[in-house]
Amino acid sequence: MSNKTKRGVGVGGVSALLLGAACWSVIVACSTDDERTPFTVTDEAGDASMQPAIDGNFAPDDAAAGACAPVAPTKPLLTAPTKHFQPGACTTTQVDGYMKDCLQSDANVCNTYKTANAACAACVESNGADGSWGAIVFYENRRYYDYNYGGCIANVTGDFAASGCGAAETRYAECRHAACVQCLPNGFPIDYAPFYACQSAKKTDMLCATELSEVSTACATYFAATPKDACQGAGLSSDQYLRRIITGWCGGTASDAGDDAGDGG
Repeated sequence: MSNKTKRGVGVGGVSALLLGAACWSVIVACSTDDERTPFTVTDEAGDASMQPAIDGNFAPDDAAAGACAPVAPTKPLLTAPTKHFQPGACTTTQVDGYMKDCLQSDANVCNTYKTANAACAACVESNGADGSWGAIVFYENRRYYDYNYGGCIANVTGDFAASGCGAAETRYAECRHAACVQCLPNGFPIDYAPFYACQSAKKTDMLCATELSEVSTACATYFAATPKDACQGAGLSSDQYLRRIITGWCGGTASDAGDDAGDGG
């Protein structure tokens, strides 16, 4: 079996079915343009950051008959430059508030939070169409999000070049998103399982073979150093990892600007 790990997408640290049921059972609290999917950890190694291994292997053979199949994404992939870490943009209380009000609640609550905590929110989140991306990137009119794992690596390594590990990770993630976007739910039941399964499928990796190969090459040195920086999530729950990457990106104090690279190599 390949030791290749998988990254998750979503919102919060609960299962897709639980969040869907909690949200849609109270229709007034959930606007139709805010159908966000929960973050779930499916990595067999228990690493919440779910970075791919660097062995260049594809995911295991797809087993589920009738699963939503990936489609060849349009290339070149649409990506955006990463924002630099902004230490001091958020306090610990603001990070906790963002996770509660924007990752585990509805659009109205989130908008209220962002109005009251504009600088913190601007550091933490971006939309896929934005010119640069922060710690969290929302897609498809906020139907789902992914954490900016590649951008985090670019920051901790100080390598923001297109040939760097961070940029390679971003292209790989965007390839998987684009290959599986048709698997997002379009109505009831709100079921994100096909979208998750598609992103973990061997066929998806085959369509994204170029991007996966670029990760294997560009990130070999970074992963060889066994990094333990803000981008990594070994041993963490999904909520803990989200808090870690958001805090690493936007927390601390302004004086931490030169010290936030962690021990990534």
